[in-house]
Amino acid sequence: MDDSGVLLFRCDSCGREYRLALAKVPPGGATGPCKACGRIIGVHPDGSLAGAVWISTPAAPEPRTGAGPPAARPAADSGAASCAPAWEIQTEGQSMGPFGPDEMRELIASGRLSKERMVRPPGGEWAPAGSLPALAGFLPAEEPVQPEADEGPIGSEEGCYAHPSAPPGFQCSRCMRYLCESCVVEKALTNLNHPVKVCGACGGTVTAIRRKPRWPPFYRDMPKVLTAPLRGTDGLLALGVMALLQVLKIPCRLAGLGGLAGVLILTVFQTAFYLHLIREVASGSYDFPEWPDMSQFVDMLVSFLKVLFVTLYSLVPAFCLVLVPGASAMHLLLGPRAMGHGAVAAPALVLTGVVMLCYAFYLPICIAIVAVFETVLPALNPVLIVRIIGRIGMPYVAAVALFISLMVIARGIMAALGHLPMAGAVSEAVLTVYGELVSAYILGRVIYENEERIAWR
Repeated sequence: MDDSGVLLFRCDSCGREYRLALAKVPPGGATGPCKACGRIIGVHPDGSLAGAVWISTPAAPEPRTGAGPPAARPAADSGAASCAPAWEIQTEGQSMGPFGPDEMRELIASGRLSKERMVRPPGGEWAPAGSLPALAGFLPAEEPVQPEADEGPIGSEEGCYAHPSAPPGFQCSRCMRYLCESCVVEKALTNLNHPVKVCGACGGTVTAIRRKPRWPPFYRDMPKVLTAPLRGTDGLLALGVMALLQVLKIPCRLAGLGGLAGVLILTVFQTAFYLHLIREVASGSYDFPEWPDMSQFVDMLVSFLKVLFVTLYSLVPAFCLVLVPGASAMHLLLGPRAMGHGAVAAPALVLTGVVMLCYAFYLPICIAIVAVFETVLPALNPVLIVRIIGRIGMPYVAAVALFISLMVIARGIMAALGHLPMAGAVSEAVLTVYGELVSAYILGRVIYENEERIAWR
């Protein structure tokens, strides 16, 4: 410590030199990291150090009396420590320093001294660093004030705030403006190897907008919907392979127990592809998905069992119809002879039609839930399913009507070609697969187009 009461020491790790007024050290001592290497340095009121060594031998501080200031000491012979202006910085309620002008500039340049930090210049009072003219030239320029929502347009998902005719690709996280590419500025940061994009209006960080493709409702896009399995190589390949698998089920059904296992494997594979198609279209893709991986057959089997479960669960009203007291419902379900009893069969016909319509409306949305979320729990709650159907509204009614129409048309064609042995089997397989592919595609479109209404993601 020199004669002026300033402790001179250096870090014992990197040799960085420091000056500290011993009178500023609190009774319990003070610690802090070295500004060059980060080593923790401790200073005690008696002048002892931890993690540092003295530059000169310290002299014991003279005791003060309560009657007046300490006795005057002769000035140090030489050295920048006694000549350079001493700045102090307030950190966590403690005073750190003194620091010379060069050290203050270094702290500002490294970002360790902000404009809000309280500092005390030589012979001055404590004040924010940004308010001192001696430091203002070294502090970074103040960022623009964040604009309020009513200070100017912020744009929308349809147009940039400055160029309404240009679709925005980014949104500022600070001022919430929608920005096109020309309203975004690239800014280089010292801690990153590549520049980042910021808002050209306020300098805030921006995030890319996930733009959802705008599709017309499927019922207004019927040519594309009905030709989906016939469009492109992927569609034709899916139709051909799935039809071939459907044809292979015919000899498997005649091969006993082993054949039934083959039918199960083929059905599991087809179901996995249909679920994958629904999920792919529901995510916004026009393309047919990749083929299921047979190495994940266990997962495909689990998905098939989920579809089987929701199918049987959707038939619960039909099972209950059989148990209705009286012979009307039972006769209608068991055979056409009941149709001769007009007064009895008419109510049963109406009741059966209602039950079948409930099945036709309940099952597709349950399959969509299995495809998107891979769970059956929502399907067990009829209130939730009815609420989802109500949110979608007429698009879902149109989709179910189209499902039923495709099935009726396919059955009519198959009945007309049934007398042709080979052609009948092939046509039945092709028509069945075509109807299932179109139905899965439509179901995916309905989910995608009404995602905001459903609000289940």
